[in-house]
Amino acid sequence: MKKRIIIVMFIIVIGITITMLYNTFATSSTVLDNYEIVINNSKEEVMVPANSIKTVYYKVENINKGKVQYGVIYKGENITVKVYDDTVDEAVGIFDYEENKFIKLCIINSGTTESTVTIKAVLGYEYGGDLIIPSGYSLVNTTYNNYTGLAKYINDLYLTHSKEIVSNNNINYNYATSVNLMSDRLGGTTEDLDSGNIRYYGASPNNYIYFNCDDYSNQTSDTCELWRIIGVFDGKVKIIRDAILDDLCWDYDYNDDQISTTRDNNWQTSSLNALLNGDYYNNKDTIYYSYDYNNSSTITNTVDFNSKKIGIKNDITRDFILETYWFLGGHNSKEVYSNEIYTYERGTNVYPGRPISWTGKIALAYPSDYGYASNFNYCVDVIGSTSGTDCKGNNWMNTSNWYWLITPKSSNSEYVLGVQAVGGLGDFTRVGKKSKIRPVLYLNYNIAIQSGDGSQSNPYRLS
Repeated sequence: MKKRIIIVMFIIVIGITITMLYNTFATSSTVLDNYEIVINNSKEEVMVPANSIKTVYYKVENINKGKVQYGVIYKGENITVKVYDDTVDEAVGIFDYEENKFIKLCIINSGTTESTVTIKAVLGYEYGGDLIIPSGYSLVNTTYNNYTGLAKYINDLYLTHSKEIVSNNNINYNYATSVNLMSDRLGGTTEDLDSGNIRYYGASPNNYIYFNCDDYSNQTSDTCELWRIIGVFDGKVKIIRDAILDDLCWDYDYNDDQISTTRDNNWQTSSLNALLNGDYYNNKDTIYYSYDYNNSSTITNTVDFNSKKIGIKNDITRDFILETYWFLGGHNSKEVYSNEIYTYERGTNVYPGRPISWTGKIALAYPSDYGYASNFNYCVDVIGSTSGTDCKGNNWMNTSNWYWLITPKSSNSEYVLGVQAVGGLGDFTRVGKKSKIRPVLYLNYNIAIQSGDGSQSNPYRLS
């Protein structure tokens, strides 16, 4: 009988020891924000904004007298935690007495509201079998690529969030409302609601991105320009400069030889094309151009891309820019819906002798880019409408300035479209007049993001 009591007590002691190992001696932990390790901080809860990703480091310390297993666990509403593939230490492993592990974690909130995630660690004997995970917690056992392709990230963001159908001009579109992304259905021509270009829409989507940086190892508002993502087109991410450039005319000289005074809406030979893909692209110190702003007098304008730090700054940025195909199809009216102008842009209706496409690196936005940036829940009019604030106030591409677009008038040799300061497409304007410039380009296919949530305060950072 005594022997049985001793055996039972021994089993109870072992059970208590195992329980203590898994719970009491689990961890000395640190969760930290802003990518800095703060060793002496016992914080184990992290607030993650809706539809965003947060990176934290977690410290696990072995205070047991010997080698033990460890694993990082978590719980949270609409929360998934993964371990980065470039982490210093893995989320599950074995470590020795007084050894520390620093695990780089990616916390993903897929919900529409802010959520709190709790991070903990469990320990077990080195050869004790599977770790015991407390009820309600999950083990971090999947990997997150630190350099997720930007195009894939945006597509996945659209596909993984719930949709609602919104109509415009009797065409249904799928809106992922929580992330302000939509499929344009290639101008409404596809049967599949999720097939087409993925675009950001609405008044203030999280589509900010750092670009044209002095230092890509330290991407901040001091070292980079702020650009915005229009969307993903054929696997290519299309971006537009957030801040406008100086007043420039679309074309002041047909041949760009400062001798001929013929102005026209041929983008291939326009002076603005030559400027953006020449001196702006190569960040020339100072350029002098002559512009006929009012078609009666010549004005000399000085554009200093280098000193103002608004040209493409370095070869790294130039390598990010994809040389690609641009549509040059035209139309004769601004009173069109987004799906209609999308088709015209890709059509062959141009002024006689004009090309219907161009291959290059930097250009301007399309009218359809502007149209689809509106929230169709509020804006039901044609793109050219300026009625009320329903369209202007719910379109992130609207500014308080008139700026040029790339699409020409097909029935006239000197007019192109632009965005009005009061909202909507402007009347076709003569190419010799001045207007603001917002360069547009496509990023190379291999561009990835390493951090950021796309908000204005925390833009995406490129890798």
